[in-house]
Amino acid sequence: MTTRSTPDEIAFLLGAIQRTEKMASNMLEEYGHGVRPSFVSADLADYGDRISRYKAEIARLEAAQHG
Repeated sequence: MTTRSTPDEIAFLLGAIQRTEKMASNMLEEYGHGVRPSFVSADLADYGDRISRYKAEIARLEAAQHG
């Protein structure tokens, strides 16, 4: 297991947020905001949950970094 420094971990998580937002955007572009297959709503909810978790982890890391 590789251990990243706190700034590297934050950068990694910010990249993960960007990639996840891009996946959600691509899905919305393909299926739109109206009637769509149920898996689309489930996937979008999962993406939102991931982003929330990544942001919470960034906040935790920043708080620990600043004392």
